[in-house]
Parts: sequence; structure tokens; C-alpha cells
Amino acid sequence: MADQPVADKQEANPNKGKGEHGPESAILKAKNDTEQAYKTDHETHEPGPKIQIPQNSVWTWIKRKSEEASLADWAMVFFTFVLAATTIVFTVYAKRQWKEMHESGTDTHDLAVAAGKQAEAAKVLAEQAKTQTVNTTDEVTQLKGMVTASSQQATTLGGQLSIMRKQLEAADRAWISVGASISGPLTYDARNGVFIGFRFILNDTGRSPAQGVHISAELVTTILLSNTEAEQKRICEGHAKALASGAHGYQEYTVFPGEPDIEEESIQLSIKDIDAFYSAFEKAPIPRPDFVPIGLVGCVDYTFLSSPIHHQTGFAFQILTREGGNPFMSQTPIAGDRLMLMKTPLGHYFVN
Repeated sequence: MADQPVADKQEANPNKGKGEHGPESAILKAKNDTEQAYKTDHETHEPGPKIQIPQNSVWTWIKRKSEEASLADWAMVFFTFVLAATTIVFTVYAKRQWKEMHESGTDTHDLAVAAGKQAEAAKVLAEQAKTQTVNTTDEVTQLKGMVTASSQQATTLGGQLSIMRKQLEAADRAWISVGASISGPLTYDARNGVFIGFRFILNDTGRSPAQGVHISAELVTTILLSNTEAEQKRICEGHAKALASGAHGYQEYTVFPGEPDIEEESIQLSIKDIDAFYSAFEKAPIPRPDFVPIGLVGCVDYTFLSSPIHHQTGFAFQILTREGGNPFMSQTPIAGDRLMLMKTPLGHYFVN
């Protein structure tokens, strides 16, 4: 038992004693020393010796290079540094700009989407407005048709009412007829002209009393009433306007149905009117005639209770001697029983 360790030592180093001083012995020894050192280091956990690296070699190189550099080299370094810094700043700025553009693009897109929605909504509203306009146009057309129909109905109704009013007036109104005769002599003088006295007989043949009755008549120069229509119109229309305005001095009467009213008047033919008639003969190669063709024209104006409108009955007569000729001025005065009133085929008799 006591010999066992020796045997182990001998086995652990089988080459011991064989060429201890040869090359192979030196290599083996170095190997064994290294392994032993490594094993010892790991078993004791103690750090081995640090390898010292010279720290001033880079700084020495930089210092040496700086001493060798010229002013152009330093300028190149400075501009390189500025370029690098500018590049960095521009890169940061560009990144931020891109970010803002991206965000702006997103906002613009959102605005575009919102605008698109608003456009669609406006289009819908426009379509609705168009539909409402069409509907309104149809309603206006229908309303216009209704108004036209109502207007036509009103016109028709107005016509019917007018017819009914006229029928009522015709059935229940006053109707005045005029009878005339010569009641006084025909006189003449060169300063005042001609005067003739007349009697008018007014009869109400209707069913209502005639109110505001007044006779408007004048003497005119005429041959068989050939030029008296305009004169009669002037007399009757002017008389109706004067009565309607109330600005007149005429005496008015009331005539009842079945009760004739008799009025006496003396009517003048002025010397001016006689001279106007004779002036047509002044250039003729004949002497001035002695006779004067005289006519009586006029109308009776009146109203009645159910109609404030002025109604008229017109009349016209040619004044002749009983012999059938025109009165001669040299034979004046001419008694009334030697004169007569004659109607002519030209008419001028009317009622309204």
C-alpha cells in the first residue's frame, strides 16, 4: 500500500528520465507548466496578470498628424465637419417636414372626404329642390288653371247678373216717351235770331216712377235732319254729364206711370248759327236765300229707383210750314198753327 503513490507518479510521467534536456523535453515542460498554471488559476479564482496596451498610441498619432497638417488641411476638416452637421440638420428638418406633409396629407384627405360628403349632400338637396320646384310648378299651373276657371266663372256669373239686372230693369223700370208740338209763333230779329215755343208731353210707360226728368233740346240749321246726328250726341251726352255731376241749373221733374207730364219751353236759334248756315252761299253766284231750314233735336234724361244710371229718350223733328216748306224770315212772325213738326226717315229717335 505504501508503494502505490510512487507507481502513480511514475505512470503520470512516463517520459521522465528520457532525454530531459532535449527539445521534446522542453516542449513537454512548457506544455505542462501552462496546463498547471491554467488549472491553478481556475482553482483559486484569482485573476491572472493584465496585459498592458499602450493607451497613448492613437493620441500620439493624432498629435503627430495635427503637427504635420497644413492650413488647407484644417480648412478641409472644418468644411467637412460643417457639411456633416448641415447634412444632419437637413436630414432632421426633412424628416420633420415629411412628417408634417404626411399629417397634412392625412388632414387634406379627411377634408377631401368631408367635402365629398358635403357635395353629395348638396346634390341630394339640389335634387330635392328640383323635385320641389317641379311640384311647385305643377301646383302653380293647377292654381293658374283654377284661377282661369274661376275668372271664367266670374265672367259668366257677371254676365248672368247683368242679364238678370237688365231683365229686372226691363220688367220693372221706367220708360219715358216724348211727344212734342209747336205752342208759340216763330219770331226772328237780326240781333237775337229765331225763337219758337214748344210743348213737350212726357209719358212714363213703365212700372216705376221716372226721377230727375229733364228735357234738353236745341234748334239747329238742317235740311231734313241730314246732319244732326253729331249735334244730338253732343247735346245728350253733355246734358247727362252735367246732370250726373250736379253742376247744373236745370229744373228736374218726377213722372209717374199713367200720369203724363207737360212742359212748355221757348227755344232759340242764335244769329251766329244762322249766319254760319248762310256763309255757305256767300261764294255762290246767287243771292242770299230768305228761308232758314230749322230742326229740333234733343233728348229727355231720367233715372229710376232701381237704377242710378242715366237713361235717355232721343227725339228729332224738322220744322216746316203747313205748306211743306221752310219758314221764310221775311214772313216772320209765323203763327204756331201755321207750323208743324215732321219726323224724317233718317231717324235720330232712340231709347236706352
